[in-house]
Amino acid sequence: MTLLATLALLSVNSVLDGAVVQARPTPAGASAEAPASTGPPAPPAVSPPARSLRLAPAAVETGGILALEILWYESLVELNKRDFDFDRTAAGQRRRWSRLYGVRFDDNTFGINMGHAYYNGSFYYDVARVLGGSILESWLFTLATSSVWEATIEHREVFSLNDTVVTPAGGAAIGEAFYQLGRFFERGSPTVANRVLTTLFSPAHTLNDLVGLTRPERTTDVDSLGLPRDVWHRFELDLGAALGGGSAGRPRRELWLSLDTDLVAVPGHGRPGELAQTLDDGQWSRVHLRYASDADGLTELGAYAQASLWGRYRQRLQDREGALSGHSLFYGAATAFDLSIARLPTFQDFIGIMHVVGPTTDATWHHRGLSLRGGLTGFLDFAMPRSVAWEKLQRQGAVLPTTKSVLEDQGYTHAWGFTGAAMVEARWRGFELAGELRYDWLDSIEGRDRRQDSTTSPTGTFHEGVVDDFNVRDQRRTLRAALSWQLPGKPWTLRLWGEDRLRTGQARGVEASYRAQRVGLSVSATL
Repeated sequence: MTLLATLALLSVNSVLDGAVVQARPTPAGASAEAPASTGPPAPPAVSPPARSLRLAPAAVETGGILALEILWYESLVELNKRDFDFDRTAAGQRRRWSRLYGVRFDDNTFGINMGHAYYNGSFYYDVARVLGGSILESWLFTLATSSVWEATIEHREVFSLNDTVVTPAGGAAIGEAFYQLGRFFERGSPTVANRVLTTLFSPAHTLNDLVGLTRPERTTDVDSLGLPRDVWHRFELDLGAALGGGSAGRPRRELWLSLDTDLVAVPGHGRPGELAQTLDDGQWSRVHLRYASDADGLTELGAYAQASLWGRYRQRLQDREGALSGHSLFYGAATAFDLSIARLPTFQDFIGIMHVVGPTTDATWHHRGLSLRGGLTGFLDFAMPRSVAWEKLQRQGAVLPTTKSVLEDQGYTHAWGFTGAAMVEARWRGFELAGELRYDWLDSIEGRDRRQDSTTSPTGTFHEGVVDDFNVRDQRRTLRAALSWQLPGKPWTLRLWGEDRLRTGQARGVEASYRAQRVGLSVSATL
C-alpha cells in the first residue's frame, strides 16, 4: 500500500502542476496506447556501461542477507523441526545425498514457498545486477546462493526442488523488473519521492551508493516531477468500482484498485525515426498489481512482473501532419512471475506461476491517428496451484489413500505447464478498445514428494509414504476487455471494463470448475 500511496501522490502532483501526459506505445504485455508524440527525437537513453559482476562485494552483501535469514531460521527452530528429515550426523547426511534420496519437493505452506521469489530471490538478484551482473550472471548468482542455503543451512531438511526453481526463476522476473524501476527513479532528480522509490524497488542501488561501490547515473533531462524523459515510461493508477459474481455466488459490489508500470529503455522508442536494435539488458519490463474487496473482505489480490531477456526491436515511424505513420515490431524472449489469490464461493483459491522463459512478440501499426496493436506470448511454467478438484473431493468427504503430502497438508501441488496469451488494441483520438486472452495449463509432478517413502523423522515421528500418487491438473482461462477514453489534454482516463475467468481442475476422475465475472467502471491517473 505504501507503493500505491506514493505513486498516487505523484499522480496528484502531476495534475496540480498541469502536466499533460501524451500517449506513447507500450512494451509487450502492456496496455497503454501507441505513440502520439511526434516531436523531435528524444535524447538517447543512458545505456548501462559494459561491465561484469563484481563477485566479492556481491558475496559479502548477500552474506549479510543470509546472516539475517539464519537468525530468523534459528529463532523459529522449534517450528522448523517439523521439516527435519535427516540427522546432523555423517550417516544422516550420507543418507540425504545417496542417490539424491533427499532431493525432493517440500510441503511448506504456499506463502512460505512463494515468498522465496520475492523475499529471497529478488534481493539476491538485485545485489548481483547492481554490482554489474548481466541477467544470466545474476540468475546464476541467485541459483548458487539458493543452492548453498538448501545444502548447508537446511541440511536437516530435504534439498527443496521447488525452492531451487522458485528462488532464481521468480527472483529474476521480479528482480529484473524492480531493478529497471529502481534504476529509472535513481536517474531522475534526487527528490524525496525518487529516493524512496529507488530504495523500495531496488534497495541494492541505495545501499551501494551509500558505501561508495556505485554512484547514481543521473540525467538532467527530467520532467516537472523530476522523472527521466529519455526513457519511455508509463505509470497508471486505476481506482473504481466493480460488480462481481460467479458460480453459485451472489453478485457483490467491489472496490477495485490497480497499478501498472511499464518501462522501455530504448533510445528513440515511439518517436519518428528508424531503429533496428538488439535488446539484451531487460529494456522491456512491466509490473502489474491489482486488489479488489467487498463488504466481506478481500476478493482478489494479484501481482505480475515481466521482463525481457533478449530480443530484436525494429521501428520505422514518420511524422505526417502531426500524426505518426508506420510500424514497430519487438520479438524475443521474456520471463515473468504471476501470483493470484481469489475468493471463490467455497474456498480461497491461489496460484503461483514462474513463467520461466518463453517467446514474445509485439507489433504496432499507425496510420492517420489510428493505431492497431497485437501481441502473443508463450511461457514454459513451474507452478504451485491450489487443486480445485482436491478441494471438491474433500468437501464430498472422499476417503483416499495417502497421497502427496503437499496436497494433503496444504491443498496445492508442484506442477509444470505452459501459458499462452494474446492481446489486441485499437486506438483513435483518445479512445481505446482492448482485449486480452490468457490460458494456463498446469500438470502435477509425481515421484519426488517429500513423503514419497515411509520414514521416521529424527524427532521420532513416523510418516507414511505415498500410497496413491495420482495425477492432478488445473487450468485457468481469463478473458478481459475494456473501452477507455482519455480526457483531452489531461492525464485522466475513464474506463469501462469486464472480465470472465474460468477455473477448472481434475483429480481421480473428479472434475471441478468455477466461473467468475466482473464488470467495472474506473478512472485512471497516468504519468
